[in-house]
Amino acid sequence: MPDLLPLGALVLTAVAAYQLWTAYSRGEVRGRFGAVYVRSQHPIAFWSVVTGSLLLLVGSMVVLAQALVPGLHRPAPRPQTATERRGAAYSTYYPDRAQRAGISGAVVVRCRVTDTFGLADCAVESEQPPGYGFGQAALKIAATTILPTKDKENVSPGQVVRFPVRFKLPANGGARW
Repeated sequence: MPDLLPLGALVLTAVAAYQLWTAYSRGEVRGRFGAVYVRSQHPIAFWSVVTGSLLLLVGSMVVLAQALVPGLHRPAPRPQTATERRGAAYSTYYPDRAQRAGISGAVVVRCRVTDTFGLADCAVESEQPPGYGFGQAALKIAATTILPTKDKENVSPGQVVRFPVRFKLPANGGARW
């Protein structure tokens, strides 16, 4: 079924524009139930109808613009936090310098969700502690990540998300993510 919103907005715009044109060219407007209000005889009713028509015109033009320009009516997506993930497969990304020093770290990466629910255009938003390579490691992890099903329901392609990555050393000294 075609989207009827632009057609409805166009009709409302035409009705309001006609009402305003007759108000200024003839000095009269049609009110409810066919009543005709002449500017000199019924000024309050006349200007009430003119004001209502003007509001209708502006409102219908806004609706028409929203219908014709994709994405105009939606607010900019707020960055969401992707679910934290853990896995032994990511232990290869643990920074060597941090592993030798026995340091754990945390990084928040800001990324755009791709059409295939991967992460692209990533940048490090925060890194603790700095200088141990956690940020670069998190960028590599983000580049290989596909969001799981539970995250796909909450985000859409093109949306910006925050992707937290925690690096922890287990008690036995091996790296884990």
